Amino acid sequence: MKAFLVGLILDVLATSVWAQEPASPLPPGDSAPPTATDRIRKAGDAAKYKGAAYVIVLDSTVNRVNDQGSLAAACIHYTSC
Repeated sequence: MKAFLVGLILDVLATSVWAQEPASPLPPGDSAPPTATDRIRKAGDAAKYKGAAYVIVLDSTVNRVNDQGSLAAACIHYTSC
């Protein structure tokens, strides 16, 4: 009976540790950064930009950093529609 109770207590402790949420990598009070979907939704639609002749979409960026950690070059590629 004593072994059963010890086993039951260890099982409860192990389950409670396993069931806890992992520690957040964010400082207390900070929220997670927006996802790509959130950013697209926040950008709006055609109604937000009435009369706009073009839509410019960021395609890609290339950043090169030198050995000292300073930005050596930055290229921004975009498409206009």
